Amino acid sequence: MTVQTVPARAATPAARYIATETLLGIVINIIMAAVVAALTNRAEAFNGASLAYVASDMAKATVFPILAFGTGLTFATRKRLASGAVTPLATPAAAWAPRNIVLRIVLLAAVAVVVLGAPGTLALHMLGSANALTPLRLMLFKLAYGAVIGVLATPVVLALALHDRPRAA
Repeated sequence: MTVQTVPARAATPAARYIATETLLGIVINIIMAAVVAALTNRAEAFNGASLAYVASDMAKATVFPILAFGTGLTFATRKRLASGAVTPLATPAAAWAPRNIVLRIVLLAAVAVVVLGAPGTLALHMLGSANALTPLRLMLFKLAYGAVIGVLATPVVLALALHDRPRAA
């Protein structure tokens, strides 16, 4: 009996670009989360804190990284598309995604607050309600949350940017 192997499908240049930039985005988000958590968050503030306080913190922890890296990545990707360094995606773009970068990133950040921020808020509030937050646990939570945002939001930002076509003159 012989076993046939199926050759692995080669990743497209766009897929490699998304994978590379996503890994970089994860690292950057973790570093940003660490710096912000170290400068602004105290574990004692979350222990026994109201849900509104935790929700406000998680909304900021969700929106700011997406606004920062989403805008920068979109501009960088558009520049790379224009120079030919990256090839655009051939699939149709998402119908909900506007071409305007600011509007697109704000819309993505709003969706992320609901999809990622709400569960993150509940998890952090439960830890704080149990008075289980130490500075180390808060830092680890924030680092993990920064990584989750990088893993889930960066590919979406990049895929949308790779659909952008240069404007006709």
